[in-house]
Amino acid sequence: MNYEKIILNLLNDVADLKERVTAIESNSGSNNLFSDKVRTFNPKDLKFVDYLITVRGMKESTALSRNSNCKRVERYEDSLKEHYQKDRCKQLLRRLEYSMDDQVHGRPASHNIPIEGNVFNGTATLKQAVNLYIEYLEYIGG
Repeated sequence: MNYEKIILNLLNDVADLKERVTAIESNSGSNNLFSDKVRTFNPKDLKFVDYLITVRGMKESTALSRNSNCKRVERYEDSLKEHYQKDRCKQLLRRLEYSMDDQVHGRPASHNIPIEGNVFNGTATLKQAVNLYIEYLEYIGG
């Protein structure tokens, strides 16, 4: 199911309804209070978790986990927005590369994020979350 299309259709329906109510209010001479409360959809208003749920179709629990992963990355590697503005997170993503060979040979990770347990899986999860955040920033226009 494509939630983005469903939401956009609902927003179009709301816009149509707004026009009808405006026409009715103008004919009846009442104040146009309704039109002040409805606004056009702006992707910049979409929060990261909402993007993951509505556009990417994730379960809420998964979306909240990815959001938590991003906050963890920011705690140790600075703002994801700043990384994105600097180089679209390319340097950060390079630091989040960690191979199975690295793990087998006990090489340290290049990033500053402490990971308890399997460093390969933990780093891959964080990298996936950062890639989702990059998608989100591109969706809302950076």
